[in-house]
Amino acid sequence: MTPLQQKTVLITGCSTGGIGWTQAKALQQRGFHVFATARDPSTAVHLAKTANIEVVEVDVTVQESIVQCRDVRKRTNGKLDVLINNAGIETQSPLLDVDIEAAKELYEVNVWGPLRVVQAFAPSLIGSKGIIVNQSSIDAALSMVWAGTYDS
Repeated sequence: MTPLQQKTVLITGCSTGGIGWTQAKALQQRGFHVFATARDPSTAVHLAKTANIEVVEVDVTVQESIVQCRDVRKRTNGKLDVLINNAGIETQSPLLDVDIEAAKELYEVNVWGPLRVVQAFAPSLIGSKGIIVNQSSIDAALSMVWAGTYDS
């Protein structure tokens, strides 16, 4: 397998129609080779039909899934130029009504997931002097008086 010569980007959360999906298409059009991830690759099937975009299955809440995703380094000589942590879930609820399990899932995806991915790909990013983009919701900065949990 010949290593890629162009700049590379890995984007989490690339299901069809979302922000990650749109970023994948935009970066591909700007000459990047894109590794577009999704928990269910069938939700990003249209990206898989695009040149220089590879759809990779990854669940940011499962360490083994992230470890398997690191196999993309075989295509890049171990380097990665850009990592975009886009995967996330949304929930808002008054504090008294917060479902604890839903709040835990929110943190697993929106907080610990990006941390897992950054830790897994840090050596590849350092090797290429790459960058990390951590996306979040406006809810991280805009407080709602009644809300007890937020997206991040």
